[in-house]
Amino acid sequence: MYSSVKGIILDFDGTIFRLFTDAYDLGRTAQTLHALLEKYGIDFSPERDAFESFYTVVSSDKDENVKKEILQQVDSIVTTAEIEALSSGILVKGFDYFLKEAKKHGKILAIVSNNSEKCINTFLSERKIEKMPVLGRIGTHPELMKPHAYLLETMCANLGLAKDEVIFVGDNPRDYQCAENFGCKFIALTPTERKKNRFVKAAPRVQFVEDFYGLSKLIFN
Repeated sequence: MYSSVKGIILDFDGTIFRLFTDAYDLGRTAQTLHALLEKYGIDFSPERDAFESFYTVVSSDKDENVKKEILQQVDSIVTTAEIEALSSGILVKGFDYFLKEAKKHGKILAIVSNNSEKCINTFLSERKIEKMPVLGRIGTHPELMKPHAYLLETMCANLGLAKDEVIFVGDNPRDYQCAENFGCKFIALTPTERKKNRFVKAAPRVQFVEDFYGLSKLIFN
Protein backbone atom coordinates (compact mmCIF):
# COMPACT_ATOMS: atom_id res chain seq x y z
CA MET A 1 0.00 0.00 0.00
CA TYR A 2 2.88 2.37 0.80
CA SER A 3 5.53 0.96 -1.55
CA SER A 4 5.39 4.04 -3.81
CA VAL A 5 5.81 6.46 -0.91
CA LYS A 6 9.06 8.43 -1.01
CA GLY A 7 8.34 10.99 1.71
CA ILE A 8 6.74 10.93 5.15
CA ILE A 9 5.58 14.31 6.42
CA LEU A 10 4.83 14.59 10.12
CA ASP A 11 2.81 16.99 12.19
CA PHE A 12 4.65 18.11 15.35
CA ASP A 13 2.59 18.85 18.48
CA GLY A 14 0.66 15.76 19.53
CA THR A 15 2.23 13.62 16.82
CA ILE A 16 5.98 13.72 17.47
CA PHE A 17 5.88 15.50 20.82
CA ARG A 18 3.01 16.21 23.20
CA LEU A 19 3.91 19.83 23.80
CA PHE A 20 1.25 21.31 26.08
CA THR A 21 0.69 18.68 28.72
CA ASP A 22 -0.82 19.41 32.14
CA ALA A 23 2.71 20.17 33.32
CA TYR A 24 2.67 23.45 31.39
CA ASP A 25 0.45 26.36 32.39
CA LEU A 26 -0.97 27.39 29.02
CA GLY A 27 -3.53 29.50 30.88
CA ARG A 28 -0.75 31.93 31.72
CA THR A 29 -0.12 32.39 28.00
CA ALA A 30 -3.82 32.97 27.39
CA GLN A 31 -3.79 35.66 30.09
CA THR A 32 -0.83 37.37 28.40
CA LEU A 33 -2.67 37.28 25.07
CA HIS A 34 -5.82 38.62 26.71
CA ALA A 35 -3.86 41.59 28.12
CA LEU A 36 -2.23 42.28 24.75
CA LEU A 37 -5.45 42.20 22.74
CA GLU A 38 -7.29 44.24 25.37
CA LYS A 39 -4.81 47.09 24.70
CA TYR A 40 -6.02 47.10 21.09
CA GLY A 41 -9.68 46.93 22.06
CA ILE A 42 -10.07 43.30 20.99
CA ASP A 43 -12.01 40.99 23.29
CA PHE A 44 -10.23 37.69 23.90
CA SER A 45 -11.27 35.59 26.86
CA PRO A 46 -8.36 34.03 28.78
CA GLU A 47 -10.51 30.90 28.99
CA ARG A 48 -10.07 30.29 25.27
CA ASP A 49 -7.33 28.26 23.56
CA ALA A 50 -4.28 30.47 23.07
CA PHE A 51 -4.10 29.55 19.38
CA GLU A 52 -7.56 31.01 18.81
CA SER A 53 -6.06 34.45 19.41
CA PHE A 54 -4.71 34.42 15.82
CA TYR A 55 -8.20 34.05 14.38
CA THR A 56 -9.63 36.55 16.85
CA VAL A 57 -7.26 39.20 15.49
CA VAL A 58 -7.98 38.31 11.86
CA SER A 59 -11.75 38.56 12.39
CA SER A 60 -11.49 41.93 14.18
CA ASP A 61 -12.38 45.23 12.49
CA LYS A 62 -8.85 46.62 12.79
CA ASP A 63 -6.90 48.06 9.88
CA GLU A 64 -4.83 45.43 8.02
CA ASN A 65 -1.54 47.03 9.01
CA VAL A 66 -2.63 47.08 12.66
CA LYS A 67 -3.70 43.43 12.39
CA LYS A 68 -0.26 42.51 11.09
CA GLU A 69 1.40 44.37 13.98
CA ILE A 70 -0.79 42.55 16.52
CA LEU A 71 -0.31 39.15 14.85
CA GLN A 72 3.46 39.53 15.05
CA GLN A 73 3.17 40.09 18.81
CA VAL A 74 0.72 37.20 19.22
CA ASP A 75 3.07 34.92 17.29
CA SER A 76 5.98 35.92 19.51
CA ILE A 77 4.02 35.17 22.70
CA VAL A 78 2.83 31.78 21.44
CA THR A 79 6.31 30.86 20.17
CA THR A 80 7.79 31.65 23.58
CA ALA A 81 5.22 29.36 25.21
CA GLU A 82 5.96 26.57 22.73
CA ILE A 83 9.69 26.69 23.41
CA GLU A 84 9.14 26.79 27.18
CA ALA A 85 6.83 23.77 26.92
CA LEU A 86 9.58 21.67 25.33
CA SER A 87 11.07 21.16 28.79
CA SER A 88 7.89 19.56 30.21
CA GLY A 89 6.36 17.88 27.16
CA ILE A 90 6.38 14.17 26.28
CA LEU A 91 8.01 12.48 23.29
CA VAL A 92 5.60 10.09 21.57
CA LYS A 93 6.68 6.49 21.98
CA GLY A 94 8.90 4.99 19.32
CA PHE A 95 9.98 8.20 17.58
CA ASP A 96 13.71 7.46 17.77
CA TYR A 97 13.10 3.95 16.42
CA PHE A 98 10.99 5.38 13.58
CA LEU A 99 13.80 7.77 12.58
CA LYS A 100 16.22 4.85 12.23
CA GLU A 101 13.73 2.80 10.22
CA ALA A 102 12.93 5.69 7.89
CA LYS A 103 16.63 6.24 7.23
CA LYS A 104 17.21 2.52 6.67
CA HIS A 105 14.41 2.44 4.08
CA GLY A 106 15.57 5.61 2.36
CA LYS A 107 12.48 7.69 3.12
CA ILE A 108 12.52 11.48 3.09
CA LEU A 109 11.26 12.94 6.38
CA ALA A 110 9.85 16.42 6.93
CA ILE A 111 7.67 18.28 9.43
CA VAL A 112 4.66 20.48 8.64
CA SER A 113 3.00 22.09 11.63
CA ASN A 114 0.89 24.94 12.94
CA ASN A 115 3.60 25.35 15.55
CA SER A 116 6.48 27.75 14.97
CA GLU A 117 9.56 26.66 13.06
CA LYS A 118 11.66 28.09 15.90
CA CYS A 119 10.06 25.70 18.38
CA ILE A 120 10.44 22.66 16.12
CA ASN A 121 14.05 23.43 15.21
CA THR A 122 14.82 23.96 18.90
CA PHE A 123 13.34 20.53 19.61
CA LEU A 124 15.44 18.89 16.89
CA SER A 125 18.59 20.63 18.11
CA GLU A 126 18.06 19.85 21.80
CA ARG A 127 17.36 16.18 21.03
CA LYS A 128 20.35 16.01 18.66
CA ILE A 129 18.07 14.77 15.88
CA GLU A 130 19.40 15.03 12.35
CA LYS A 131 17.99 18.22 10.83
CA MET A 132 15.08 17.75 8.45
CA PRO A 133 12.96 20.17 6.40
CA VAL A 134 10.47 22.06 8.59
CA LEU A 135 7.57 24.34 7.72
CA GLY A 136 5.69 26.03 10.54
CA ARG A 137 2.96 28.64 10.68
CA ILE A 138 3.33 32.06 9.12
CA GLY A 139 2.30 34.10 12.13
CA THR A 140 0.90 36.99 10.11
CA HIS A 141 -1.15 34.65 7.90
CA PRO A 142 -3.05 32.28 10.20
CA GLU A 143 -5.53 31.64 7.38
CA LEU A 144 -2.81 29.46 5.79
CA MET A 145 -2.49 27.18 8.81
CA LYS A 146 -3.88 23.67 8.61
CA PRO A 147 -6.44 22.52 7.57
CA HIS A 148 -5.50 24.77 4.64
CA ALA A 149 -3.27 22.77 2.29
CA TYR A 150 -0.72 25.59 1.84
CA LEU A 151 2.01 24.31 4.18
CA LEU A 152 1.72 20.72 2.98
CA GLU A 153 1.65 21.77 -0.65
CA THR A 154 4.65 24.07 -0.18
CA MET A 155 6.67 21.37 1.58
CA CYS A 156 6.04 18.86 -1.21
CA ALA A 157 7.03 21.45 -3.81
CA ASN A 158 10.23 22.18 -1.87
CA LEU A 159 11.02 18.45 -1.69
CA GLY A 160 10.17 17.84 -5.33
CA LEU A 161 7.59 15.22 -4.38
CA ALA A 162 4.17 14.67 -5.94
CA LYS A 163 1.12 14.30 -3.71
CA ASP A 164 0.88 10.57 -4.48
CA GLU A 165 4.47 10.08 -3.26
CA VAL A 166 3.90 11.24 0.33
CA ILE A 167 2.03 10.32 3.48
CA PHE A 168 0.99 12.95 5.98
CA VAL A 169 0.86 11.76 9.60
CA GLY A 170 -1.04 13.73 12.23
CA ASP A 171 -2.95 13.44 15.49
CA ASN A 172 -5.88 15.76 14.79
CA PRO A 173 -8.83 15.61 12.37
CA ARG A 174 -7.58 19.01 11.18
CA ASP A 175 -4.48 17.20 9.87
CA TYR A 176 -6.66 14.70 8.04
CA GLN A 177 -8.64 17.54 6.46
CA CYS A 178 -5.36 19.16 5.39
CA ALA A 179 -4.30 15.92 3.65
CA GLU A 180 -7.73 15.68 2.03
CA ASN A 181 -7.49 19.27 0.81
CA PHE A 182 -4.07 18.54 -0.65
CA GLY A 183 -4.94 15.09 -1.98
CA CYS A 184 -2.31 12.88 -0.35
CA LYS A 185 -2.40 9.75 1.82
CA PHE A 186 -2.97 10.17 5.55
CA ILE A 187 -2.38 8.10 8.69
CA ALA A 188 -3.64 9.17 12.10
CA LEU A 189 -1.24 8.75 15.00
CA THR A 190 -3.29 8.67 18.19
CA PRO A 191 -1.12 8.24 21.31
CA THR A 192 -4.04 8.84 23.70
CA GLU A 193 -7.52 7.37 23.92
CA ARG A 194 -9.03 10.84 23.64
CA LYS A 195 -7.29 11.43 20.32
CA LYS A 196 -8.37 8.02 19.04
CA ASN A 197 -12.00 8.68 19.97
CA ARG A 198 -11.88 12.06 18.26
CA PHE A 199 -10.87 10.40 15.00
CA VAL A 200 -13.44 7.63 15.37
CA LYS A 201 -16.13 10.31 15.56
CA ALA A 202 -14.75 12.75 12.95
CA ALA A 203 -13.22 10.38 10.39
CA PRO A 204 -14.03 6.75 11.21
CA ARG A 205 -12.52 5.35 7.99
CA VAL A 206 -9.07 6.82 8.66
CA GLN A 207 -6.29 4.33 9.35
CA PHE A 208 -4.67 5.00 12.71
CA VAL A 209 -1.82 3.75 14.89
CA GLU A 210 -1.04 4.41 18.54
CA ASP A 211 2.66 5.24 18.34
CA PHE A 212 5.70 5.28 16.07
CA TYR A 213 6.29 1.56 16.52
CA GLY A 214 2.88 0.98 14.99
CA LEU A 215 3.57 3.52 12.24
CA SER A 216 6.88 1.86 11.40
CA LYS A 217 5.25 -1.56 11.18
CA LEU A 218 2.50 -0.21 8.93
CA ILE A 219 4.77 1.65 6.52
CA PHE A 220 7.99 -0.37 6.42
CA ASN A 221 6.85 -3.99 6.77
